[in-house]
Amino acid sequence: MVKISLDEKNWKSLVSTAANGISDIEDIKVSSIGKTTLTRFKTFVDIENNFNTTLEHFKTYSAANAKKMTKVADKIVAEDKKAANQIKNNTVRFK
Repeated sequence: MVKISLDEKNWKSLVSTAANGISDIEDIKVSSIGKTTLTRFKTFVDIENNFNTTLEHFKTYSAANAKKMTKVADKIVAEDKKAANQIKNNTVRFK
């Protein structure tokens, strides 16, 4: 029979690596355009600002999901321990 298990340490390491990779993404340095009347250039600055705002939202979302995934691993480990103890208590051992 194949053993199915969760490698808690490996799982948390993978989740942490992914979360750190996302949080390390740097904002775009917004271009400062001096005197211009061209809306194209003004719009470009707005796009850069919108990108940075969206990136911050993504980082927040990703960090929250990483916490959820870590909690799931903790819950699985706790439930497995509880189930193992229940099986152990309900099993009659013969010598």
